[in-house]
Order: sequence, then structure tokens, then C-alpha cells
Amino acid sequence: MWILIFLALIFSQLISQSITFERGKSGKFKDSLAVRWLDPKFGEFPDASLVDFSFLLKPPAGKFGFVKVAEDGHFYFEKTGERVRFWGVTIAGSHVDIPKEKIETVVEVLARAGCNLIRLHELDNRGSEKFGILRRCVIDEAYPNENNSKNLDREYLDRIDYWIYQAQKRGIYVYLVIRAYRTFKSGDGVEGAEMMDRKGSPYSLFDEKMIELQKEFIDEFLFKHVNPYTGLPNGLNPAIAMIELINEDSFFFQYDKLDNMIEPYKTKFQKLWIDFLKKKYRTTHNLKKAWSTKDGFSILKDDESLELGKIYFPKMTLRKFSDVNFNFKSNELDHPLRQKDGLEFLMSLQIKLFKNLKNFIRSKGCPVPITSSVNSEIIHDTYTVFSELDFVGQNVYMDHPFFETGKEWIGIPFFRNENYLKRKDRWTFPVYSAFYAWKNKPIVIRECSQCFPNEFRVSSFIHLAVYSLLQDYDAVIHFAYYTWADVNQISSFGFQADPTRWGLFGYAGKIFINGEIKPFSKEIDICFKDDDLKIWADWWSDVYKLSFKFKVRNKIAGDKINDGAMNIFSKAIFTDANVRSFVDSLIKEGDENDEVRIDFSSGTFFVNSSNFVAVAGEVDTSKIYELGKIKFKTSSSIVAFVMVGLDGENLFSSKKLCVKVVTVAKNYGQIFEKVGEKKFALKNQGRAPVQTLGEGSESGTQIWWNDEKFLKGYLKNGSWEVLIDKEKKFVFLFCDTPNVKFEIAESLIGNGKSKKFYQEFGEEKFEDVKSGVLVYPGYSKYVLVY
Repeated sequence: MWILIFLALIFSQLISQSITFERGKSGKFKDSLAVRWLDPKFGEFPDASLVDFSFLLKPPAGKFGFVKVAEDGHFYFEKTGERVRFWGVTIAGSHVDIPKEKIETVVEVLARAGCNLIRLHELDNRGSEKFGILRRCVIDEAYPNENNSKNLDREYLDRIDYWIYQAQKRGIYVYLVIRAYRTFKSGDGVEGAEMMDRKGSPYSLFDEKMIELQKEFIDEFLFKHVNPYTGLPNGLNPAIAMIELINEDSFFFQYDKLDNMIEPYKTKFQKLWIDFLKKKYRTTHNLKKAWSTKDGFSILKDDESLELGKIYFPKMTLRKFSDVNFNFKSNELDHPLRQKDGLEFLMSLQIKLFKNLKNFIRSKGCPVPITSSVNSEIIHDTYTVFSELDFVGQNVYMDHPFFETGKEWIGIPFFRNENYLKRKDRWTFPVYSAFYAWKNKPIVIRECSQCFPNEFRVSSFIHLAVYSLLQDYDAVIHFAYYTWADVNQISSFGFQADPTRWGLFGYAGKIFINGEIKPFSKEIDICFKDDDLKIWADWWSDVYKLSFKFKVRNKIAGDKINDGAMNIFSKAIFTDANVRSFVDSLIKEGDENDEVRIDFSSGTFFVNSSNFVAVAGEVDTSKIYELGKIKFKTSSSIVAFVMVGLDGENLFSSKKLCVKVVTVAKNYGQIFEKVGEKKFALKNQGRAPVQTLGEGSESGTQIWWNDEKFLKGYLKNGSWEVLIDKEKKFVFLFCDTPNVKFEIAESLIGNGKSKKFYQEFGEEKFEDVKSGVLVYPGYSKYVLVY
């Protein structure tokens, strides 16, 4: 097999040159930076930056062997032992199903932006009649296969193969989702398939026939089928970095609906439940003893008998921890004693499924790290992944759209439209993600977004990158990069035309991939004893707020308790006032990190590292912000300002550096209105072109370096970027607002000449630049001042 892999890599070897070099060599680009365009008004798939961040990639993907999980719980390359972090995008469903020449374009644009992983998702998602969506997917539903889900659509599969091939050539790794929304059919031999929703949940989690169907799909998709472009089965290609067994499905997404199963699955589930109890207790007498309170009150109902196979499954009502009372005298089906065994049963079923599918994949010779996506807000659920699979992959969404009941995904979407930098609660990125971060397993943020039209989302990519490094996470995958339909406008998830997110993708990716912010030096482990995870309750507590100051991980108490971390037992937080006081005191302590700071009162994020400075969020337009030798002032009240060195040197000794300022963005004709307390309605998403609301401003945005004027853009809102080569005395300038005045420090430029660049005509001589002052020429791609 290694001979096949070696030959395939030789076959797909791409000379490791930058995208700029390749584009220039192709003759299709007339400008020196070979930029497609940066302004989404110019066309689809804009480049993210003047900077070509493809230097972060090492093509072809897989040349260092498979990605492995080491004992320290991080990803490493098999051959070199080098740690690897992934900064990627999700491409989902119909956005995978595009012509090959467009795949080539998108992969090139992603590589230039520094993306080193794509997650191919919803490959089996046909949509649903209830959402008014039916589309092609990897499952062939054309006659004569319309009544089963066993056959692969060969053309869609060819698209997947081509994505993998193109990504691998560019040095981009691939994360494959196996089962996302597969619609099971009666022709599969699945009883009652016509009554199931897409996913077939929860039946596909325990029904043997449906599990075998999943294994058959895995075998065909990953192993029997050979990718004609790489010469390898996709499951044996080292460019595949991660595999996700199941997308957002578990017993704990629907714990309160498990009594509503259809037949014959209700009976099958009940039999599995009885078998579990018989194995554990053997007799009704033993079960009655276990299900009795301290004073002898039995919670068993009169008609229940283990010998007769009649024990009711508990109603899994989720309580606060403080409301769990094992000695409560009641035989209601939601009694904590009954729930305790129900919980253990569900977890065992789920772990059994994960083990079954994982072992099947391993039996085929595939060493790729495996996960499954479960309910991030249930600690028992994420434990099942931690205990059996290779990494934990979960979501973080800020301002995810919500809908009126019965109008999910077809009605008007609503948003909170708040600045998440002002929050310290459960729903912020550091705190939310800490709750599912388990010690010694890679942590992958497999979907994340601060969704449009949230007006404060400009800080999100930098914030995600920095706090993922502080928490020592292993991958951040943004949802989602769109490739057709509303590709030229911004949507709730699609960010490919959003200057506030896509415009900062490469900057954030560079610091994350290179690990340019060190993790928190102190770690707190939230310890769970085995019996703790048998208590059905919401285990979230304020201790996870310490993720703003400490590296935080969950841990089973028996795992190396003395490993240098501060250990806090989770149960004690709820039961011991002294422990609660101690946690509160840690939360109130001042920050120790001198590189990263959040002003929660104003909602402003600051980074001041040796190679990267940033101010992002809401700012005081009358204030000058100081970041060491850099000072910054702006007339834009919502902004992200970043400055980064590009040659590996300290920012202040760097010969090549870049500055970017982005503010706000909306679609033309967008209607976004407040309709209640923290409730905004997107009544009309609007259409292209994207608007950044740039307008001339005398105060504009000013940057000082060592107290000397460095750059000034006479612009409020809008987006602009400056790429500086101090040795050549070249300054490249982009602005999405025409006819804006700029001042550039004369020490940065040579003879005061300028050129403007277009796509088809290349360069055109522009005006002389006197005293570093020029007016940006409208609608050119960018300008060179030299």
C-alpha cells in the first residue's frame, strides 16, 4: 500500500511555488501581485488579501505521512514528528457539486488565503421536502435507484475526488464527513423508512441493519472506490487528515423525545434496555434494591418486572445539578435513580456504535484520526467521543439564526446582534468550547461562525485564532465557504464575499498555523470521577469562565492527577461552598497574559505580540490606542486593525509587513430591524453588491510608529490594506472606496512614483506621489507606490 501512496504522491507532486508565482507564469495576470481582486463587487471568489499566504502550505498534502494523534493530545505528521494545526473552511452539500474548473479556482483562492484544510460536509444531504429543497448528493436517487440509498452518484463522487486531488496538490488537507443527513429508504431494507426524517435518527444509532448500511457506505466510499486523480482510495490517502463518522447526531440531541420512537424501533430499543438491566442486575429484586432511596422507598412501579421484560425507560428530563435528589420519594419516570441507569445505557450504546464503526475503518488499514459530532452542551455526550474516538470535534456559533416555531429554515431568521466581546458567559467562544475540551485529545472547532448580519462580527476571526492558541486547540474550521448561488453576497454562514471575515482570513490563519501566540502558561483541569458521569444533570458551571485566563480541560479523575495542572473537582463546585468561593476568586483575578486583552465594558479586543498587533471590536473614536510602539486612532466605531510582519522577524525589525483595516459590511437592499429585546429580524437579506459604507473623513484612520506618522487613510468605514516592502521601498495599497486620500510615511517609498493595476490591462502609470500623499484611483485593483 505504501508503494501506491508513494507513486500517487509522485504523480500529484506540485512544485512548491507561491500562488503569485504560478499566476504570473500562467500569463493570465498582468499585475505584479497577481491578485484576482479583493473587492467582492469586482466578481466572485475575491482573494482575501494583497498578501499571498500560500507560504503557510507545504504541498503536496500528505508528503509527511498521515496525520497522527500523539500522547500529548495534539496532531503531528507521521514522518517528521512536527506538530500541525489546521485553519480551514467547510464546503458543504451543493457547494461541493460545481464544475471542475470552478473547483480549481476556489482551491487556488483558498490556498492563497493560507487555508490548509477543507472540510467536505453534507455529501449525503439531499435536502428535504419540508424545507422545499431537493438536490443531488453522493447518494444516487435516479431511476432505478430512487427507492434506496445504497448507490453512489458517480458524477457527484467525481466532484469529491477532484476536490481532494486539487486540495492535495496545493498542500490543503481534507476532513471528510461520512454521514451527515443520509435519507434511508425502504429499498434499503429499513422498516418504516418513510416515517423517518433525514438522518434516520435516533434509529441509525442502534439499529443493526442501519449500522450495517453505514459500514457498507464507508467501505464503498472510502476503500472500494479509487480516486482516479490520486490513484488511491480516499480512505488510504494521507492527505485525508480527519474523518467524522456522524454529523450532529446522538441520543443526547433528543434525550427528551426518546419515548416517541416509531415501531419496530421502539420495541428494539426496549429490548436493548431490558438486556442492559438484566446484565447489570440479573433480577428484579436486585434492581429494586438499586432503585430505592436511602430510607427504602422503591421507585419501581407495581407493573414493572425485569423477568417479564417490562421496565420503563426513564424520561430524561435534564435538571440543574442542585435539583438532582436521589432520595426523592416518587416513582415518576424522571426519577434520578432511573435516569442514572438510562444515562449509562445510552452512553454504552453510543460508545458501542463508535467502536464498531472505528474498528471497521481500522480493519481496512486506515489510520486517519476519527471523531463524531455530538451535543456540545451535554458533558456525557462529549465524553463518549473522548473515551472511544481520536479527537473531539464540535461547534461554536455566535449569533446563530433562530426562527419562530414551525418555521425553522423557511421563515424569517432572527439574531441577537450583540457584541460578544462584551460577554463573559457560557455563549462566548472561550467558555463554550472549554466545556467540551477533554484533556489529551485534539480539540477541533469543526464549525464556527459569528454569523451575518451581526454588525460586530469583524472581530471574530482574530478572536477565534488567538483564543484557540491560548487554549492550545488543534484546528479551527469556519462555516462556510459558498461556491454558487448567493456567492457574490454575504449570507448568515457564507463569508466568501464578506470583507469583515474573509478579508482577515489569512492574517488570523498565519498566527494560528504558526502558533504565534503561546498557550496560557497555567492549566486548570475540571476533574470528573466515574460516578459523576452517571448523574444526569447539566454540569456546566462558572468554572469554565476561567478559560479567559487559563488553559481549561475536562479530565477523568484517575488520569495522572498530579500533572502540573490545578485540579478542581466538578462535583465540588456544586456541593462545596469553599470550592465555589475559590473559583469565584480566580475569575475575579486580573489577567496575567500581557499579549492579549479584552475590554469587556467597551467590547474591544487587543493583541500586542512580537509579530502581530490588533485592535478589534467597538472603539472610542476620540481615543488613541497604544500597542507598544504602535498607536492607532480611527473614525470608524466598529473596526478591526491588524499589523503583521511577513518575513519571520519581529514586527519592529521586519522588512516586509502588512496593515489591514476592515469595518462593516452589508448587502445592497438588506433590511435588518430590531423587533424586540435582543431580537433583530433579517427581513430581506439583500443582494450584491456588498456595501462597506466607506466615506471620506478628515480624521479617518491614523497609525503612528514610534510616535511618527506612519499611515493615514482619510476614510470612515470601508476596507483598506497596505503591503510594505521596506528594502525595495515598495508600498502596495488597496481600498474598496474610490477617491480616498492616503498619507504614507516618505521613509517607506522610493522616488514617489505610482502605478495602478487592473485585471485585463495590467499596470498603468499613475500620478507622482508628493510628500507621501495620493488619492486612491477609483476601481483599480490596487496601487503600487515606489
